Amino acid sequence: MANALEVTTTVEDSIMAMLAERLDLADPPGLDDDLFALGADSVMAAQVFNTIQARYGVELDIERAFSTPTVRALARLVEEDMARAIAGLSDEEAQRMLAETSAPAAPAPS
Repeated sequence: MANALEVTTTVEDSIMAMLAERLDLADPPGLDDDLFALGADSVMAAQVFNTIQARYGVELDIERAFSTPTVRALARLVEEDMARAIAGLSDEEAQRMLAETSAPAAPAPS
């Protein structure tokens, strides 16, 4: 389970919380806890991988995800895919995306 001294990234924190909820754990898993050792089977692992892909808009290397199913390894896969996507953007695309994510939310209709 998670060590209070572990330094985590936002992606790692999110995956830890997701796994704690999916696996009904009292405490979040540690960065190097194996998903299968925590009680997941292959179907649940595939569901977790799909949830991660949907949440972050990435394409996980499923073979790598199954071979090293830890929070740390899954977060690295997400971050690597995000970095590849960012590297492929033109300056204009990057500016547009920043503007879209930085813009205030539109007021809800009354």
